[in-house]
Amino acid sequence: MDWLADKWIFLLMFSGYTAILIRHAIEGNKKTRNVTDYFIGGRSLGGITIGLSFFATYSSTNSFIGFSGQAYSYGIGWLLVAPCAVIFSLMAWLIVAPKLRRFTEHLDSVTVPDFIGFRYGSDNARLIAAVIVIFSSFLYMTAVFKGAGNLLQS
Repeated sequence: MDWLADKWIFLLMFSGYTAILIRHAIEGNKKTRNVTDYFIGGRSLGGITIGLSFFATYSSTNSFIGFSGQAYSYGIGWLLVAPCAVIFSLMAWLIVAPKLRRFTEHLDSVTVPDFIGFRYGSDNARLIAAVIVIFSSFLYMTAVFKGAGNLLQS
């Protein structure tokens, strides 16, 4: 019983958080009609939601530990990477994204390999794009796990 007295705040917060997650899951399940709705939110997500998703995706051991290590290795010049990343991200959001959104809606594609396959009318192009995405994701995840391992080791 002493354990419960010590941990009641944690249990209350955890239970509340779990209840909120369950509520969101039930609401999301009601709005999901097919696989496309599941993968891309029925193309109805707002800018804030997409921005937070982008930030959560970008925030990883690569961006925090990796950038710190690179700044230590290369010095003050490495600080130019951050403004460049912001500029190129804005360019992607403002120039590339609207055109890509129109194209993907028109072609009814969900993933990048889908888009490339439909755009060029080639299953081979889709397969090559899928292999590139999988290979790149594998390399990225390897770096993330290595960074997390190095962090936990020290």
